[in-house]
Amino acid sequence: MSIVTFIPLTERPANRELVREISRAIFGSAESADFAEEYVPHSARVPYPKADQFSQFLLRYPKCLWAVFENDKKERVAGFVLISDLPHINSVGFGINPDYAGKGIMLLAWNEIILNSEQCISFPLNAYTSQRNKPAIRFLDKIGFVPAGNIEFQGEPSFKYVYNR
Repeated sequence: MSIVTFIPLTERPANRELVREISRAIFGSAESADFAEEYVPHSARVPYPKADQFSQFLLRYPKCLWAVFENDKKERVAGFVLISDLPHINSVGFGINPDYAGKGIMLLAWNEIILNSEQCISFPLNAYTSQRNKPAIRFLDKIGFVPAGNIEFQGEPSFKYVYNR
């Protein structure tokens, strides 16, 4: 059973439609965009048109990108996992559509990625989140990231987390 699809950087132009589906899942409606950016400082939010701008980012910048689907039939994109050097070196990013939040999909996706995906991943992985983003903090703790200090990101108090094998 697999709920993720790895999209290598070199294959993203050929998979442009899947990348667009990821962007639409996250930024395709005002509700999903608000959900995705609830804990993001205003100066770091995706500019309009959000889905198009996020697609362009996904096509060009993440070293690793996985589409996360609602189930193993892979009919609907629920979110993504990425590893990028923007805005921080070797940082992990997660995003899920609010329709799928809290259903364990991202946990299943992370376990699948970390257990089965040797391509593209180098350790340690870093994660950064606002101190007010309690859902992300709980998730990072649950999947084995450990706190590694406080930082300020775009004027907002944030935490740094690290994941090592």
